[in-house]
Amino acid sequence: MYNVRQYRAEDASSVQEIVTAATEELRLVYVPKKQCGTYAEETIEPLRFVAINDGGQLLGVAECIRKASIFYVQGVAVRSSARQQGVARVLLSYISSIAIREGISSIELKTIEETGNYKIFEQLGFVVSSRLRSDKFLGKQGQPVIEVMMSCNVS
Repeated sequence: MYNVRQYRAEDASSVQEIVTAATEELRLVYVPKKQCGTYAEETIEPLRFVAINDGGQLLGVAECIRKASIFYVQGVAVRSSARQQGVARVLLSYISSIAIREGISSIELKTIEETGNYKIFEQLGFVVSSRLRSDKFLGKQGQPVIEVMMSCNVS
C-alpha cells in the first residue's frame, strides 16, 4: 500500500535521487537540444506529490501544473526498485482526484516515443492525441525523436 501526499522540504534528497536516476536512464535515449535551455515552458509553481510505502520510504514523485482547464503532468519518476508495482498509477490517480475536485476534466502529458514510456501511460488510461517530431529533443546520436502528447479524462 502506498500513501500519496504533497512534497515537503524534507523529501528533497530522496526526490533528487529518484529524479536523477530516472533522468540518467532517459538520457541514454534522448537529450535536450542545446539551444532550448530548460524544458520548462511555464514559470507557474508546480504541484508536486510523493508516494511513500508503509515503511516510510519515498518511492516516486509526480509534478504537474494547471493550464487553463487541464492538469499538465510535467514528470513522473519512480525509484527503479519500485517500478511495475503501481507507484505511477497511485500518483496519477491522486492527481486525477485533485483535478476532479477542482472541476478539471483532463490530464495531459508528453513523453518521448523512443523511450517506450507511452505504452506505460496507455496502460494507465492515457490515449495518444498527437505525435510530432520534437523541436526540443534529439536522439542520443543526434537523430530526430517523436514527442507523444497523451491525455486522460478524469471525470
